[in-house]
Amino acid sequence: TESGQALYCPYGLNVAVPVMLGEHLLIFGWVEAIVTAMAVKYMQKHSSELLAEGRQVHEQG
Repeated sequence: TESGQALYCPYGLNVAVPVMLGEHLLIFGWVEAIVTAMAVKYMQKHSSELLAEGRQVHEQG
C-alpha cells in the first residue's frame, strides 16, 4: 500500500507480536514441552550417554 503496510500482513507489530506471544504461551509452549519431555525420556531409555546425567567427565592433564 501507499503507507508501506504489506498486503500479506495487514496488522502492525503492535497487534501481531502480542497475538503470537499469547498463541505460543498458551498452545505451542505446551506442545513443545510435551515433545521435549518425550524426546528426553526416549534418550534416557535408549541413549543415556548423550545426556548430561549419563556423561562421565574426563579431565585432561
